[in-house]
Amino acid sequence: GKGGNPLNSINYFIQKIKLQEQITVWDGAYRMFFGVDDMVRILFYLLQKQDTHNVTFDMLHPQIYSSEEVVQIIGRMLNITPIYSKVPSVKTEFPPMSHMMSTILSNCNVSTENNYLEHLLTRYHI
Repeated sequence: GKGGNPLNSINYFIQKIKLQEQITVWDGAYRMFFGVDDMVRILFYLLQKQDTHNVTFDMLHPQIYSSEEVVQIIGRMLNITPIYSKVPSVKTEFPPMSHMMSTILSNCNVSTENNYLEHLLTRYHI
């Protein structure tokens, strides 16, 4: 969030865009994001549920963003056209979302809307 690690991808992109500096994005890099508030609700939910103890599962969000999309969304929210170039890379692959993870997101009222990243940026960064 604001004032956090300046080298995490979101803070890095925000600063580069604000300074109108060149950004290099990896063409195949994709990310998913969770808000801190959402993660706290998920963790408390999991700690209270007996059937999730000693179970391993992937913490996935259905909204997956390419690095280019993240840069474009931040630029749009800041009303600044980002300056970036793309370099090829191997595409990031994520496993399919399990029914258990979908249920957890639903029970914890975690938004799965297309504008989830914009919501997080408004809450924590911009």
